[in-house]
Amino acid sequence: MHTQTQSLAPTRGGERPAGQYGHFSPDGREYIITNPRTPRPWSNIIANERFGLAVAQSGSGFTWIDNSQLAVITRWNQDLNQDTSGKFLYVRDLDSGEVWSLSPAPMWREFDQYRCRHGLGYTTFETSLHGIDAEWTLFCHATEPIELWRVRLVNNSGRPRRLAVVGYLEWCCGVSPSPRREFHKLFIHTAFDAQRQCVVANNRMWDVSSSDYGHWNTTFPYSSAFGGTLPVDAAEGDQLGFLGRYGHLREPAALNGAEWAGKFGQHEDAIAALRSIVTLKAGEARDFGYGLAVSDSDPNAVSLLGAFRDTHAIDKALDEAKAAWVKRLADHNVETPDASVNHLTNDWLRYQAISGRIWGRCGYYQQSGAFGFRDQLQDSQVWLTIDPQRCRNQINLHAQHQFADGSVYHWWHPLSEQGLITRMTDDLLWLGFVTANYIKETGDVSVLDDRQPFLDDEKATPIIDHVTRAFERVFKRTSPR
Repeated sequence: MHTQTQSLAPTRGGERPAGQYGHFSPDGREYIITNPRTPRPWSNIIANERFGLAVAQSGSGFTWIDNSQLAVITRWNQDLNQDTSGKFLYVRDLDSGEVWSLSPAPMWREFDQYRCRHGLGYTTFETSLHGIDAEWTLFCHATEPIELWRVRLVNNSGRPRRLAVVGYLEWCCGVSPSPRREFHKLFIHTAFDAQRQCVVANNRMWDVSSSDYGHWNTTFPYSSAFGGTLPVDAAEGDQLGFLGRYGHLREPAALNGAEWAGKFGQHEDAIAALRSIVTLKAGEARDFGYGLAVSDSDPNAVSLLGAFRDTHAIDKALDEAKAAWVKRLADHNVETPDASVNHLTNDWLRYQAISGRIWGRCGYYQQSGAFGFRDQLQDSQVWLTIDPQRCRNQINLHAQHQFADGSVYHWWHPLSEQGLITRMTDDLLWLGFVTANYIKETGDVSVLDDRQPFLDDEKATPIIDHVTRAFERVFKRTSPR
């Protein structure tokens, strides 16, 4: 793609003319990227209250549960230049030997057509190459800890096709970026469940230190299962076996005729690769899907995955995820003469504040996972005009992370509950500021009577006491000026 026009898909009826890299859809609920070589990765942070994924216009990205730094399910390498790391779908023509990916990464083939549609709660890749049109949608369930992929292949080549479709991901199952990778791989365990046609992964060591979890001596408290709706022809759990020695994701040996060893267990660089055979008559379409489920045990993860082993269940989940975001953002819209301002204000800024900031607590450039005492109180004001109880819940959560002398954690990590005690003045004041705004917006002063303990005092006291102690501490810091 050496020019801007080579990668552009035709503009569809009603859409605004494409800019250099893309444009909004007519209703503003999608941003459609038409040139994948954006200045930096353009990503979508997709999340429910516990679980989420990040995906860029290249197809690269990662998945997490409960904490986007301490509980990362799939490995991802932050290389903002190549952006070729994450979860992918490969296709190999079994007759011609041609191999490509259904997103630009990791192979970066020259598509005949390409569009990446970042939507509210989902991302869809539309590509066309070698006579095969593909549509691949990634999203997370509205409430359950499962990532789902919806795929459609259409044979517009005018002849029958035999294709091998391969879903690929690399396991992290712990803290990311993972330190001492050569050590950690000794503890990640994978297995292929032939009966249920899925790969199951867990980690027997978790690099998290806290009084509850210990350090270097605890098991990652989640299990994951990856599988699809198509029959599995071959499976691989070892990255070396899939890529080949000194191989790479752009040209994996397993897609260039190498035998699949089907190696699982531990002591290897753990991946999940599933190959399925799809035959298409001229003009024929095939729908299928994949799921990445996370739970507290192998059986529960496999059971959750099993609930989405057909495309009807995936379609229903996608409709529900989209509808949930539309409903969530429906109240309190603004209207200005500029459609782009309306799209940003009514949908995208609020969607990103909720999905990326409050629930995911991550961006494509930073896997934080922590709650900032200032940050998420700021962000929680997005709820004031659409669901004020959630803002109230945030106020109470932050009050629990205050000390009796009025000081607070600058940030703290859910799961480990480790935090950094701050000396910054403004951190303390955000509790009072957001509480005041909550009262101003709702007229409900009863929030002042909500009771929460301090970090160093288990006796629950009213929110007004928490606010007062923060102000008293700040006033003691004033100088003669």
